[in-house]
Amino acid sequence: GGVKKAGGKNAKKTSSFTWNAAKPVKPATTTPTAQLAATTPIDGATAATATAATASGVGASGESGVGELGAEQATVTAAMSATGATGAPAAAAAPAAIEEESAGWDILVADCVDPGGMLRQGVLDDVRLASQLILSAGGVVVPSQLTVRAMCVESDQLLGENRVQRTAQGGLDVSLLDRYSVRSLMSVDLPNVALKTITKPADVMILELIALNSEYLYEYEWETFQDGRIDAVAYWFVIAWSPDTEPTETLPPCTHFQGAPHGQKLGIKEQDACAPHWRQAAWMLDTPLHVLKGQIIKVGVSCVGSYLSFKVLS
Repeated sequence: GGVKKAGGKNAKKTSSFTWNAAKPVKPATTTPTAQLAATTPIDGATAATATAATASGVGASGESGVGELGAEQATVTAAMSATGATGAPAAAAAPAAIEEESAGWDILVADCVDPGGMLRQGVLDDVRLASQLILSAGGVVVPSQLTVRAMCVESDQLLGENRVQRTAQGGLDVSLLDRYSVRSLMSVDLPNVALKTITKPADVMILELIALNSEYLYEYEWETFQDGRIDAVAYWFVIAWSPDTEPTETLPPCTHFQGAPHGQKLGIKEQDACAPHWRQAAWMLDTPLHVLKGQIIKVGVSCVGSYLSFKVLS
């Protein structure tokens, strides 16, 4: 006489199950109902569903072969109803909603200056985005401030490292290769470079790490204190860790530049323990600039992302 619908009167209503018509239907297995019940531990409602599946398959095809698509859909719907009726969860429990968002981090520590003496690639962008996205209100950035300290120098040594050595080319003129030379030199051991200072060191840019911009542009005016030639702008950093601590300079503090004669190396003594692990950097001018004592030199200083550059304006 027919099979009673699984679930009973207490079964919950389920939404209709829509099968993807484009997906090929696999043939139904011909495992007898008794064998299915014996091999798989199921409750009464699920057993009734399995019986309905077998009966539907045989009735639709006339043999113990493949059932029609409607029989398979009815089987799946009946199984869902039976599961709801037995009290089993119809779907995996959703994760508990987060009641409140994280307050963020209180301290952001950044290693900004590369041992080679330049800003690490992309570090200012990283600090700026991290301060906006993951730092809590009132949080602090360590270090709190970076100051770019620079001076104009004349140096045959730096010029020779950045230009073609004409005397070493066997008489060939390969000076056109100078147009491909880089402007920025890193890992400069400034205390041990033969140079002549044309201007005094000065702070040309200050970066507050808690409120960084994506781009900076400054102008600074230097007064030359002796005649000479400006080949490069040598620079280093002063790192302020917090308002209450002594800042760290990435140039050995026992180095003295002012009044050094041309060609003299300004080395520090080996027993001095004040040398930091950082080197310094230099920005080479496209064309050396000859200046006189007391002349005012205006220099543009820019920082885009984490890339520092200098340009003599007048």
